[in-house]
Amino acid sequence: MIVAAIVLAWCNSLRGPFVFDDLGSVPDNRTIRHLWPADWAHPPAGETVSGRPVLNFSFALNYAAGGPSVAGYHAVNLVIHALAALTLFGLVRRTLALRPWPALGSDPARATALAAAVALLWGVHPLQVESVTYVVQRAESLAGLFCLLTLYGFCRGVQETRRSPTSGRAEPARRSGSTKLWFGIAIASCLLGIGTKETVVVMPVIVLLYDWVFGAGSWRGVWTARRGVHALLLLTWLPLAFL
Repeated sequence: MIVAAIVLAWCNSLRGPFVFDDLGSVPDNRTIRHLWPADWAHPPAGETVSGRPVLNFSFALNYAAGGPSVAGYHAVNLVIHALAALTLFGLVRRTLALRPWPALGSDPARATALAAAVALLWGVHPLQVESVTYVVQRAESLAGLFCLLTLYGFCRGVQETRRSPTSGRAEPARRSGSTKLWFGIAIASCLLGIGTKETVVVMPVIVLLYDWVFGAGSWRGVWTARRGVHALLLLTWLPLAFL
């Protein structure tokens, strides 16, 4: 339902031409013409893709698949937006499962319905026009997807963390392989987001606050259970010095 609504809302954008900053970052951008040698890792200066190699790489993949045809770039923007909406759906649904919510009762279908409503509203909201229909503003939509994936991966990691049978508290020394996998996905998504747009720099702080509110429930719990994960997320700031 969410994907169908997004496709219906945004499919007319496939006919839009390259405009404004698109021109320097896509059709006139020679660094996206080849996947190897990796010229895309060195985006041109003074353009929207400057200092954003992950964004530039996504345009290089587009060029490799369909050349300069603008419809392919719009289609990828639409796919990115749909994936972000689905990630938001999963994030809200699982966040509601992290703690009891009296207003929702014990029926998990209510949490699913609420998460679907949030994702649907977000997916078709007119404020998304620029990030979905303006090709070069994939910088916004792709960075947003990585932000949501960072939170989603962290949420899954929190859910997978083993609990003490006596106290119910998270035990940082005893984590399953799936827990490490989800935390790894969160860290990798944050790092990819940093390479997409600088605004993702806020994510380590947002994840820290998310853990405080929805996960550990206290700063002591955050430090005890997941200080290593938060430290690795903070290290994703280092590539900004080079980008």
